[in-house]
Amino acid sequence: MIPSSDTAAWCELLRSDISRFNEERARLPEGERVDLRETDLSNLDLTQARLERCDLSDANLNGSKLPVYYIPTCRLVGTTVQDVQWGSPDDQETVRQIKLILEDPRTFNDYREAVPPQRLGRVDFSGVVLGAVNLSEMDLMLSDFSGADLTACNLQDSSLDASNLSGARLAGMYLNRVGLNEADLSGADLSKCKLTLARIDKINASSASFQDTVWLSTRSSRAMFVGADFTGAKLGDGSIVGSDLSGALFKGAQLREFSLAMCKLVGADFRNATLKNSLLHYSDISGARFEGASFDEDSLDDVENRERATFD
Repeated sequence: MIPSSDTAAWCELLRSDISRFNEERARLPEGERVDLRETDLSNLDLTQARLERCDLSDANLNGSKLPVYYIPTCRLVGTTVQDVQWGSPDDQETVRQIKLILEDPRTFNDYREAVPPQRLGRVDFSGVVLGAVNLSEMDLMLSDFSGADLTACNLQDSSLDASNLSGARLAGMYLNRVGLNEADLSGADLSKCKLTLARIDKINASSASFQDTVWLSTRSSRAMFVGADFTGAKLGDGSIVGSDLSGALFKGAQLREFSLAMCKLVGADFRNATLKNSLLHYSDISGARFEGASFDEDSLDDVENRERATFD
């Protein structure tokens, strides 16, 4: 099996034996990128090449015939696509909008006023520092934003369901009605964000930072928040239900009319937190710490393993 990082071997197959390229591509683990960075793939017939989710950063595709569907799923930072024959008009328009988002956010923002934004599901913006681009109300499902900096973007009402945002930077953003169901937010920085009416069921936010975040009217269920940091956060009129928050930090957090029901709160840290009209019903608080915390008498009714938690 050819390693995904062997750029020269993959490039040679695209030039000489596309059938074998496709066979070798199919042997790679799902989601693994073929590294075609800085390659010269100009003036080739690539219509039969399975180029799905390849890294084409700084590659030259000028004058080539391109396959249907695959190119918009590739990493296209610095990729040149002059005088190409597109697999479909839809691919051409999608790549045009991707390139504008990457290279000229202001022009994209003006462009989308005249031309409806494409559905940009499965696009690859990994590791990119995005500018002040308006991605509101856009379909970005199943896309790769891992390690990307989105802090200057407008994501209101957008859908990023099942997208990869691991290690992404979203600090200080206003995430209003954003769809993040089943997204990977592990290790992401959402500190000082304001989440309102966000959809975040089944997310993986393990080790993510929610420090000083304002969380309003947002509900999450069957999610992973292992080791997540909610220090100083303000959580109101919402809930996290049936989720794993083992080792999560809520030091100094304010929970008002917020439910953490049926959760795993093993080793969670609520020191100096305020729980007002907030319930931890049927949650396992083994090893959790509540020194200095302020909570209503019924906040801890029906919790499991209360005797294993630490109080003043």
